[in-house]
Amino acid sequence: MANWKKVIVSGSQAELNSLALDTALTVANGGTGTKTLTDGGVLLGSGTGAITATAVLTNGQLLIGDGTGDPTVSTLTAGTGVTIANGAGSIEISAAGTGGTVTEVDATGTVNGITLTTSPASGIIGVGNVVLGGTLLVDLAADVGASILPIANGGTNISSYTTGDILYASSGTALAKLGIGTSGQVLAVSSGGIVEWIDNDEGDITEIITPTNGGLTITDGTGPSPTISVNLNSLTAAAVDVAADSIAIIDANASNGSRKESIADLATAMAGTGITATNGVLSATTGDVESVANATNGGMEVTNGTGPDVTLAMDINNLTLGTPEATDFLAFSDESEAGDPTKKTTISKLTSLISSSILTNLTGDVSATAAGVVSVNSVQANAVALGTDTTGNYVATLGSGTGVTIGSNTGEGSTPTIAVNYGTSANTAAQGNVSVTFAGTANEIELSTNTFTTVGGGGAVTIGLPNDVTIGNNLTVANNATISGDLTVSGTASFTHSDNLDIADKFITLSSGSTTATDGGIIVAQTAVGSTQFGEAFGFNAQAGGAGRWGITGSLGNSAGAIVNLDQMVTARSSTAAPTTAPRYGGTSGYGNMHIDTNNEDIYIYV
Repeated sequence: MANWKKVIVSGSQAELNSLALDTALTVANGGTGTKTLTDGGVLLGSGTGAITATAVLTNGQLLIGDGTGDPTVSTLTAGTGVTIANGAGSIEISAAGTGGTVTEVDATGTVNGITLTTSPASGIIGVGNVVLGGTLLVDLAADVGASILPIANGGTNISSYTTGDILYASSGTALAKLGIGTSGQVLAVSSGGIVEWIDNDEGDITEIITPTNGGLTITDGTGPSPTISVNLNSLTAAAVDVAADSIAIIDANASNGSRKESIADLATAMAGTGITATNGVLSATTGDVESVANATNGGMEVTNGTGPDVTLAMDINNLTLGTPEATDFLAFSDESEAGDPTKKTTISKLTSLISSSILTNLTGDVSATAAGVVSVNSVQANAVALGTDTTGNYVATLGSGTGVTIGSNTGEGSTPTIAVNYGTSANTAAQGNVSVTFAGTANEIELSTNTFTTVGGGGAVTIGLPNDVTIGNNLTVANNATISGDLTVSGTASFTHSDNLDIADKFITLSSGSTTATDGGIIVAQTAVGSTQFGEAFGFNAQAGGAGRWGITGSLGNSAGAIVNLDQMVTARSSTAAPTTAPRYGGTSGYGNMHIDTNNEDIYIYV
């Protein structure tokens, strides 16, 4: 029987009856990293690698470490006078022979200053205590062959010191002592690589600080490698006194050393031809043009007259208005000479030139006044060609169109006639007194207004649809159709859309009018057999699990009355507790549906 089963996810608490892993759980995840271990073996760690097990230890075997790797399985080795008996879970160590057992300690004896006493005082036979007392005396002459303990035996090889002496290694096998220095001296390393006292003459600067408005920037002022750089931006701003102030220079005549030079001396050194320097102030002494100004009625336009780039242009409007005389001059460009130089000529010479080259060439009914006005008095007959010597539109001939006859259409002074061809055949016109009749069709077209009775009589015809329209044949709407009310289709409704079907309604009702549980859905057609289309379907199976369930299936025909889902849709529901009843969709057959306990974030699946 199906029931809710808890799904284990990250952060949830597992409730498992059993757990089977395809691979061994690694050490990093709390496992051993191996599938089998020797029964009775000792487990050995290997960092994050798999745990290994030794073989089962035999009688007397122990794990003996070496401080670096895995311990070694071995047994104890018996020394002289010792026997070892290894048993199941036991090791027995015994003394062998008769020479190694102390049976008696005498109560007398002093060696090298050490006094031995026993309890009981008469000596130990069997069980007792041995007490050592006194001071250990070492005979260096006898033991190491010297009166002072040498370095090789842990000594210093030095027998006396003076207050303040410092011991140091003078070599790899020798120690030496350095006497105390004088007041103020410090320890240093000599050229020979040993310590020595030297006078503290290295200075006592501990920090270099950037001065306020000092023109310097200090980096790493506390050492060990301070850097000092010039920073003019940090100096205090001041007004320049060119007569008294000085500046810093690099003196090329003094091995590029830094020197100071007064501004006044610098200005004197820089003053060249036409320039004088007085107390640091430079002055021009030449007659250079300082500005160019516009002259009144001078005929010139000056731009940027104070420089540095002055522009001069001729401006005739700036000249004074006057009356020209025949002896007055005009400027002209002489094209007959190289460079086209500008020259002058009198007005009388210019007038004579124009009269001889232009006015004398006029012929026909044309006259010219002294003021230069030219008039055309008459035009020769047929001297003007329409369209060639003229501009604009003109009518050459009239042509007769459909239903129209034109007569007398050629020659100058002709009078064309235009007549309309009346008749009842094609390409003829109807006369105005011809009767016109308009009629509607019941339930299709109606005439609400009809005062139009003749072609020429005028009137009005109002054509419309009745309140109830019945179309006996097929209706084709080439453009959009808007239906404000309800659309009822008694037969089969087929919709063809070049792109997609757009529906403004938020919900679509399928199986409309049903009063009992029934199937329904949407089919995406893939193939067709005759008039029946088959395709992939998404629908609701009302009988699934007795409660109905959504799902998908393939090859469902559009004439089918029910759907059998091949794949079921999974639903998820949540509450503040674990699920206790079958899923809403699918009921007791609602396999795969999910439930989330929002109280503890547990996830359940129905299987």
